[in-house]
Formats: sequence, structure tokens, C-alpha cells
Amino acid sequence: MVVQSLGENYGAWGILLLAAMPVIELKGAIPLAIGLGYDVLTAFMLSYVGSILPCIPILRLYTIIISYMHGHQPWDRIARWIDSRVEKNRTRIDRYGLWGLFIFVLIPAPGTGVWTGSAIAAVLRMPFIPAMLAIILGNLAAGLIVLLFSVHVLA
Repeated sequence: MVVQSLGENYGAWGILLLAAMPVIELKGAIPLAIGLGYDVLTAFMLSYVGSILPCIPILRLYTIIISYMHGHQPWDRIARWIDSRVEKNRTRIDRYGLWGLFIFVLIPAPGTGVWTGSAIAAVLRMPFIPAMLAIILGNLAAGLIVLLFSVHVLA
């Protein structure tokens, strides 16, 4: 498996980078790191730090990058897919504001993490610092849930 290979071959940096990737984020990085033999605290910290790395660039640059992508092939197709993901979840977050953003990122399910939450916050033009805090804290809560399941506390 490519993901496991990255974690094994690059050690802590591999886990950190995997956690920063969309879809995988900390939801995949925590159990992988534990499975590779990292202690629970190290697995959590590497995965958490890696997963929050994309938050600031996405909040600051999302609208610029997505606008560029819409004007250039083959990026336009990817931009439309991203737009559909953002629009699908936008109304729930828009309705509840920062609490909605926090809860959205907290849910440990595919498509509800830092990447999508940050993109939605950027589209909704939420204030930078409050949005960043809601995302970081929601991700922390999601990470703790995944960690508990990973060590069989909630299993």
C-alpha cells in the first residue's frame, strides 16, 4: 500500500505529510502511525500537527487558487469537483456559523476535515482567526475520537 509505504520509508516525516493530505488527514494517519509502532502520543502529535498545516494556506489562498483553476484546463474539472464538495456542505456551516464549522470538522468522516472546512470558511468569508480556531479545535476533537477508537477505548 502506497500510504503505508510512505509512513514506513519516511518515518515521522511520512506520517506528518500523510496527515496533511486531503482525505487521509489525521483520520488515516493516527491509526497508520499506531500500526507502524509509534507510541500513542507521538502518533497523535505527528498526525494532528500535519493535519492542521493546510489550514492557513487554504483560508488565505483558496479563492485565489480556485479562481485560477477555473480558467485553466485540466484544473477546471478539479475546481468544479472541489466546488461541488464545498457547496454540498456549505449550507449547514452557513446556518450555524463558527459552531457549525467546529462541528463539521469534528465529525471524523471522509470529507469533513480541515481541507473542506477551511475551503467552506474561505467561501463564506468567515473571519480568519475565529475560523482558524474553530477548525483547529474541531480537528483536535476529531483526532481524540480517532485516537480513542484506534486504541480500542471506544471499540
